Amino acid sequence: RPLRRLQPVCHPRLRAWLSGWDRWRAEAEDFLEIGDYVVVLATYHGRGKGSGIEITQEGAHVFKLRDGKVVRLEIFASRERAIESVRAAPGVAKP
Repeated sequence: RPLRRLQPVCHPRLRAWLSGWDRWRAEAEDFLEIGDYVVVLATYHGRGKGSGIEITQEGAHVFKLRDGKVVRLEIFASRERAIESVRAAPGVAKP
């Protein structure tokens, strides 16, 4: 059976935000499994379209899973806030 090529999906708000950058990438550094969530600790690298200024910023992506599929994605500029939001979520065992 031939492999089906997947098309990337980009929310219109994210696409609008990315339009201000000449270059933008997220580099995953670690993956934390917390209940039905996966927190991806990342470092973002980019260069502003108008300014040409290079930036490096730590952050996190929080994926909520249900039945092995992603049902929600949140992006945080603060790794600590990302982890706190997952630990405060209903149904997540408290440490």
